[in-house]
Amino acid sequence: MSDNWNDLPKISIDKFEDSDLGIGITSLSEENNSDSNDSKYISVDIDKPDKNKTNKIVLFFAIVFFLVTIPIFYHNIRDYIQMYMMPTVKRDIEVKTTKLQYSDLYDKSEVTGLISAESSVDIVARVDGYLQNAYFKEGDFIKQGQLLFTIEPKEYEISVRAAEAEVDHANALYTNSIQELNRAKELVKENFISRSDYDSIVATANSSRASLDAARQSLERAKLNLSYTRIYSPMTGKAGKINMSNGNYVGLQSGPLVNIAKMNPVCVDFSMKSSDVLKMKRGENSNLDIATAKVEILLSDDTKYDMIGKIIFSDNMVSTQAASLSLRAVFQNHDNILIPGDYVRVIITSKEPRHKLVVPQAITHGDSLNGYYLWTVKDGKTHKNRITVNGNDGNNWIVESGISDSEDVISYSSRYIDVENMPVVVKNSMTE
Repeated sequence: MSDNWNDLPKISIDKFEDSDLGIGITSLSEENNSDSNDSKYISVDIDKPDKNKTNKIVLFFAIVFFLVTIPIFYHNIRDYIQMYMMPTVKRDIEVKTTKLQYSDLYDKSEVTGLISAESSVDIVARVDGYLQNAYFKEGDFIKQGQLLFTIEPKEYEISVRAAEAEVDHANALYTNSIQELNRAKELVKENFISRSDYDSIVATANSSRASLDAARQSLERAKLNLSYTRIYSPMTGKAGKINMSNGNYVGLQSGPLVNIAKMNPVCVDFSMKSSDVLKMKRGENSNLDIATAKVEILLSDDTKYDMIGKIIFSDNMVSTQAASLSLRAVFQNHDNILIPGDYVRVIITSKEPRHKLVVPQAITHGDSLNGYYLWTVKDGKTHKNRITVNGNDGNNWIVESGISDSEDVISYSSRYIDVENMPVVVKNSMTE
């Protein structure tokens, strides 16, 4: 052991603490008196974290987790616990029942229809010539017999005068031939002319008469062509767009000059599926005539037209491509609201109703894939009735078979019913 204190090593103690982590570190180091800057660590002691504090944090989160999940878990298995885990607690299943009722149902079908004029005509030029004038405006309401167009008539006036001249010429020849024939009749009696000469005179008279008839027919045709230069409306209706303006050369090949359409009444053309037609024909007390169906239309703004239509035509065969029957209904159109060419929704309602049993969809179980059924009460126990439905009427199913209006149908139960022959107590029997 050295007697010189300066020769002894110097020891330093460093301590590090972190209160948040609960960790403490203590270090000891030896310092040399030499010129070296090196320090040598003798030992290191690491304090352990505070386990009590960590456990409190874990416990806190565990309590929060259980407080949140336990009510949710219990809510999901509550019915199961009551039904299967607590058999010793017997509670009566309380139910309410209802009687099903019959309803008068009208078959309806909604399809797309096209408005068309009851009658429509394309005005065309029947003779060739330059269009001289139009005596109406586009969109005007036209009366039958009203003058619409004129075609330059001079050429046809000349033809009439020429035909009249031909008639005069033929008439003169015919008159002369008749005079010759009268003289020949007297001469042949006295044998002043031969029989063959007489026959020639008769033939000339007959030929002159035929020529006169032909000239007269030509005159009639010339007058008719002249009349075609003035074009009149053959019906009362509304004029469409004028396709030819004044000065154009028109004729039979020019196409329509304008279209006149009758606006009141108008027709609506539509098609119905053959199955829908049969439904309407099979209504109770029906006379099997689709023409008796009620026809209404919805306009393009979804408003209902205030006039009821009548079916005036049904095709004699069903379309093989669409399996549908073409029909036509007529509607009065006093206010000219219905415009030909516009599309509408057509609602067809059967004249006679079908007397059918209906059941609220809210008390019906099952689905369209697996079938529908109802729970009924018989002798104080549940019974499953499988039913056949055929469409719906609002929120009610239309029942074809499987149940009658005398059975007690469960409309409410205090507990879930999933098996037959479960004892139940009817608390309030009512009829909807």
